[in-house]
Amino acid sequence: MRKTKVRNRARKHTAKRTLKKTFTIAGEILKVHLRDNCEPDFDWVNLRKKAGDQIRWLSKGPEFTIHFEDSPFADEHGNKKCDFIVPARGHADSGPPILGEADDDYEYTVERIELAMSADPGLSVRP
Repeated sequence: MRKTKVRNRARKHTAKRTLKKTFTIAGEILKVHLRDNCEPDFDWVNLRKKAGDQIRWLSKGPEFTIHFEDSPFADEHGNKKCDFIVPARGHADSGPPILGEADDDYEYTVERIELAMSADPGLSVRP
């Protein structure tokens, strides 16, 4: 009977190690809520490039457009991605920063087309 308990403990320990490796997340998703007047709840966000951090813009109301003149983000083909559409009552993810140099600052515009409103927050990419 004692041998069975020892074997079960060994199996549990092995399972824990496997789960830890499988479910490790590379970076954080930093949530930025957009208000109806286009103002984000954070004016500036710091992303860690090596960690693979990314932004998730969230809207509880209308649709917004996020626009970068110079963007650290790329689409699935490796092309610079400057525009992100945040659907009404939805969200848009930036993906991790892969373009540009670490230690750069980037400003973007939040626009709400139907009211011709905008705000100019920004983000920093750190190593």
